[in-house]
Amino acid sequence: MNKKSIPGNLVLCLLAASILAAPVLAEDSPGKFPGSPMSYALKSVLFPGFGQISKGQKAKGAIFIGLGAILLGTTIYMGSTIESKWSVYKNNQTRANYDAYASWARTTNVFIGVTIGFWGINVLDAAFAKKSGTASREKRKPDSDGDSGSDEDDGGRGDSIDDE
Repeated sequence: MNKKSIPGNLVLCLLAASILAAPVLAEDSPGKFPGSPMSYALKSVLFPGFGQISKGQKAKGAIFIGLGAILLGTTIYMGSTIESKWSVYKNNQTRANYDAYASWARTTNVFIGVTIGFWGINVLDAAFAKKSGTASREKRKPDSDGDSGSDEDDGGRGDSIDDE
C-alpha cells in the first residue's frame, strides 16, 4: 500500500465500519447499556449523528450527518487528488509539480484534522449533551411547604423569615 493512500483508506474503513455496525446498534438491548452516555458515544463514533438521533435530537443528528458526509467526501476527494498530484510529480519532477503536490498535501492534512476534530466533537456531544426534552421541559413541582422548591433566599436551610 502506498503511504500517501493511508488517510483515504482509513476514512473509507471508518465509513464501511459505520455502515456495517449501524444496524447492530440501531436497537438498544439490555446488554448494550441502553440510554447510557457510552452507548450514544459509541453510536456516534461509528456514524456521526447516530448518537444524537438515538437521544431524540433529530435535527442536531441530521446536521451532524450532513456535515460528516461533506467532510468525509471532501477528505476522500482530497486524498485521491493528492495521489494524482504525486504521480504527476514522479513522472515529471519539476518545481511547479512539486509545489502543486505540496499544496494539496497541506490542504489534505488540514481536512483530515478538521474531520477528526468534527468526529470528536460529535462523540462528545452525543455522550454529554442532555437528552431532548429533559432540561427545558421540566416544570418545577411545589414542595410540601407550598413554595416552588427553590431555597435560594434561605440558603437551602428552610428557615427563612417568610415561612413564619
